[in-house]
Amino acid sequence: DPPGEFFYNAVLLIIQRSDDALMIPAYDSYNHRNGKWTNTKTKCVDKEYHETVAIQTIQPGEQIYLSYNFCEECPGREHEYGTAEILRDYGFVESFPQRWHFMEEDWHFNVDEDEDGNLVLTWDDGEWRPDESDEDEMEAARNWFQMQIGRLRSAKNVVWNKYYNHLLDGSIPQYQWDTIWEFVDANLVAMQLALESLEPPQEDKEDESHEDELVDATTDI
Repeated sequence: DPPGEFFYNAVLLIIQRSDDALMIPAYDSYNHRNGKWTNTKTKCVDKEYHETVAIQTIQPGEQIYLSYNFCEECPGREHEYGTAEILRDYGFVESFPQRWHFMEEDWHFNVDEDEDGNLVLTWDDGEWRPDESDEDEMEAARNWFQMQIGRLRSAKNVVWNKYYNHLLDGSIPQYQWDTIWEFVDANLVAMQLALESLEPPQEDKEDESHEDELVDATTDI
């Protein structure tokens, strides 16, 4: 017989609550958050020990955070595991800092908040970002993000209109819709920041505008 609902729920439970294949009491109560918020690290040796220790002072009542993708025992997740994959495997949209990668283009960047609450985007170095010295590639990247932003906004409107009745009848739980929209909005914010970061410097825009004025003047003559 094919696996039933119990089997699939057990698999999802292991993915969400285990460290690889290990089910460890209390370990699943530690939440994920990267950057300055990560205050623990985990070391493990198969069939020998699994140890989580503080890497900074944790005050009474303070949340214990570990990282699901920037951890010593998960180096393979550094470039291809981020906000989207955390939602897929664990069911939540990670708080800032967020890790975004777009496999179609192989671009990687982080989005974080500064001390004033402003969002800041930081590209990975080297091959993980569009080549700033290649204007054709930069223009193609800007066009790609513009297209994806438009596509996602349109899809959000279509899905909302199509499935609005399901929100009313409760067949799709409200918390699931809330998570979906949270991820869609986070994606839009991240891509908009990426698009803005790829825009030419203001002086370049002014030079281009001046050149256009010269062309127009020449045409009028």
